[in-house]
Amino acid sequence: MNHRHANPTFLVLVLLLPLLTATTGCGGGGGGDEQVPGVVRDVAPGSGVEAWQVSFWDPQMPLDDTSWGRLRVDPAGLEKATGIQKGWLNVATEHGWVVANLPVPPAAEGPFTVYFDLGLDSPEPLQQIALHVKHSQQSFGRIDDQLKEATLFPVSSWMMNARGWGPDAEFDPGPAPYSLSFLAEVRTPLLVTTWTQQLTNEQCAQDQCAPMAVANALQYLEDMGVWTVPHVHDVGLGGDATLVGQLDIATGRPFTSRPVGSGIGSDEMVDGTFEYIFDNGLTGILTHRHQDEGYGSDLPAANYTAHGSTSQYDGAMPTFAWIWDRVRGGCGVVAGYSHSSGGHMVRVTGAKVDDAGNEWMRYTHDRLQTGSDPADTQGLETVWVRLSDLDGDGILNLGAVARELRIVWASCP
Repeated sequence: MNHRHANPTFLVLVLLLPLLTATTGCGGGGGGDEQVPGVVRDVAPGSGVEAWQVSFWDPQMPLDDTSWGRLRVDPAGLEKATGIQKGWLNVATEHGWVVANLPVPPAAEGPFTVYFDLGLDSPEPLQQIALHVKHSQQSFGRIDDQLKEATLFPVSSWMMNARGWGPDAEFDPGPAPYSLSFLAEVRTPLLVTTWTQQLTNEQCAQDQCAPMAVANALQYLEDMGVWTVPHVHDVGLGGDATLVGQLDIATGRPFTSRPVGSGIGSDEMVDGTFEYIFDNGLTGILTHRHQDEGYGSDLPAANYTAHGSTSQYDGAMPTFAWIWDRVRGGCGVVAGYSHSSGGHMVRVTGAKVDDAGNEWMRYTHDRLQTGSDPADTQGLETVWVRLSDLDGDGILNLGAVARELRIVWASCP
């Protein structure tokens, strides 16, 4: 089929960070090409790191000026400004340590996002925020050893429209990601192993996140030479000649236009994908499997068969090990996470783990969708998020207590 993403490759990265001497705590604006073991560099505004304040879009009542912060990191810009390749990124506000030992990927991976807590006691618009942004070749054990003067970073407004999967309810993003005390001690990782896949991502219609996550995953499999689908992967809407448009119809997603539409559940997503596969003579090429906690889903706690395809049930609770194995195996993976009300579906595009036990997932999505982006030109985003059970309920959180990983589904060669 025709597709506008060129030269797809499956990218495997193993980053071995050397055992270095203790961090010196040196400051400095950075520059030059020499890599100095143990040197910590302050990252200034405009040096590959940008700060944003997140507002959440809801058709009835937008939530403006929240305490959710967004940090966009451009590894190429960071390397140019600091002169250090790869390494680690740590960020603190005046309230605490908000990004701890984030491994910085190679410049070729492109910009990525992490979310953090701005530390606001009540909603207010920010024009700037005092941040300590530290980039080093060695990870930190305690950030207070490195703190000197904070730097004022400009803060831009950032709209988020994370809905379209699961129950349709009034939107509530919940509390922002947690922060650590300045005095908190963490085990400093030295080894990071990363698997990433070729990115595929297109603009979504309103609440079209589930069909688009699947379309992004299926297109990735075509890019890898696994199969060929007869529809172009592009911006689309139900009934047109695009892959996502055909999935709109097959999944039964309600819509009247790009800015007006509703989401679907997991059962509709899986059943509709299997129907698309059957209708286009593609049955039997892929195998499918899932872990499903049950939120927003009528899938049984068992294997699910429809239209000649079966998804193997691998248990109720999504696990990092399952994600790791599927990404590493070249599967097209999608994930659904819930927030305080409603949910969002994304394509999983990477996983990494370090020797300190930190587990990360990379995903791509359209953070605006058409309801808050009528021109369909903005919102595509790549996010790295740490997975851990923050509230002890057995469900993995995506960096914040309110965001819980509810389902992962893979289509594999």
